Amino acid sequence: MKNESSELRNALGSFATGVCVVLVPSEKGEPDGMTINSFTSVSLSPPMVLWCINKTSRMCHHFEEQSEYSINVLTAEQQDLSRHYAKSGSASLPSASSHISFADDGTPFIQDSATTFFCRIVAKYDGGDHYILLSSVLDYQIGHADAPLVFHRGRYQSIAA
Repeated sequence: MKNESSELRNALGSFATGVCVVLVPSEKGEPDGMTINSFTSVSLSPPMVLWCINKTSRMCHHFEEQSEYSINVLTAEQQDLSRHYAKSGSASLPSASSHISFADDGTPFIQDSATTFFCRIVAKYDGGDHYILLSSVLDYQIGHADAPLVFHRGRYQSIAA
């Protein structure tokens, strides 16, 4: 079996995924976030989802200290937000950012996303160079039905809704 990480990354890239941004309040109370594409549904009853975070990610510490956060499923029109939150070290934004709102409990979320899930971590598992975060879905809001943002073979794509 081949074990070239760049070749494996290319092979895995043949599976199209949706694009999400995870947002969490930082220590300063400002929203901090990262782009992910390792998001999946686990259970409807109780409602649970999971996603994965690289152990070397600058965001990892948030999920040791902070248990509640939002997962924002992006639309094709939100490609710029995905790119912003994918940049290492530059995702923290002032809370006055025009695309961010706050839930009643202070959890930041992205306005006009396809769907937002408000989550609480229930377990963290070792997954090689990543952690697997299993979370309860506390609430969700479905946005407009625009085409979703998709990532396939290293490029952003969109499909008709």
